[in-house]
Parts: sequence; C-alpha cells; structure tokens
Amino acid sequence: MIFFRSYLIKNICSVIMVLPPVVFKFLRKGYRKEMKHFSEDFSELVAVIPQYGDLGNACTLWFPEDERIVGLRAMTVMEHLFYDSLVNLQASVEYYGNLLNLRRNVPLVLDEDRIFLPVKVRKPLFKNDGAYGFVRLDMVASVKDYQVELFDGRSFSSLMKAPMLRQILSRGMMLETVVSRSLPL
Repeated sequence: MIFFRSYLIKNICSVIMVLPPVVFKFLRKGYRKEMKHFSEDFSELVAVIPQYGDLGNACTLWFPEDERIVGLRAMTVMEHLFYDSLVNLQASVEYYGNLLNLRRNVPLVLDEDRIFLPVKVRKPLFKNDGAYGFVRLDMVASVKDYQVELFDGRSFSSLMKAPMLRQILSRGMMLETVVSRSLPL
C-alpha cells in the first residue's frame, strides 16, 4: 500500500483517469470520520442551519425527508460537501465573488443544480462564530421579513429583512444562469 500511495503521488496526472473517485476518499489526509456517514446524503442537502445546543456550536442539516443535528459548524459542513464533490471551495468563492464584485456572503456554487445562499440566522456570540446558514437556491419558495420559506413547507427565521434576502436570491439566480451557460471542462 505504501508503494501504491507513493506511486500515486508521483504519477497523479496519469493515474487520475484510471482510478474511480471513491479511491481518493481513503487516500486523502484529514478525512473526518464524523462526516463520513453523511457523504451519501449530500446530494439531497436542502439547508444547513447553525444553532447552539447540547453539542455546542452545532448545525442542523435539512434533507427532503428529515433533519439531523451535527456537532460541526455550518461552514465546516459546506467544506466537507465541496471536498467530497472534488470542488475547491476557496477557488469557487473567489471566482464567483469576482463575478459578482463581492468579498463576503458569496453564494456557494457546487454545480448548476446546487447553489447555496448564505442567510444570517443568528447573532454571533464570539469571534469566528458562524452566524450564517446556507439554503439551496432551488428550494426557496418565498422570502418575507426575517423569514425564509421552502417549497416543502418548512421555514426558518433569519436576521435579514426581505430586500436583502431578495438581493441574495437574485445573486444566486444570476450565478445559476452563468453556471448553466458555461462550457463543461
């Protein structure tokens, strides 16, 4: 196995086309076991809402059928989602932030079907505390003052007024048209 790993690292360009992406999960450094059981459900993720609870600074993962509470920050969950999909989160934020002329609160674009909008859902208690949750663009039904409603009937409260929520929604729709018109690599 050691020889195989060193061979893979030396000849990564020629081996990538041979091995399926599942193999790379076991070769990555820092692959966290606590998110391993959520990787198969990530394609169905609807929203990531940060909250304080028994697990401390945790978040609720909303799926079409259920909800799960995870003892991780919302941004960490999004990092795992992008990592498992083999998309560089920082590069995506930088690229689409330059397109929208934004530095913060950039919608997270995974692909043309999964664009996550940042929504401020709580007041941070301390530095580096996650105040923003992420909701999938195609699941947002309507926005009202301090309220976001989803197509499946669920809703959650926000600390943003309706004009700001509509602006974030329009940014996401703009990125959706950009991503859908771009050529595949």
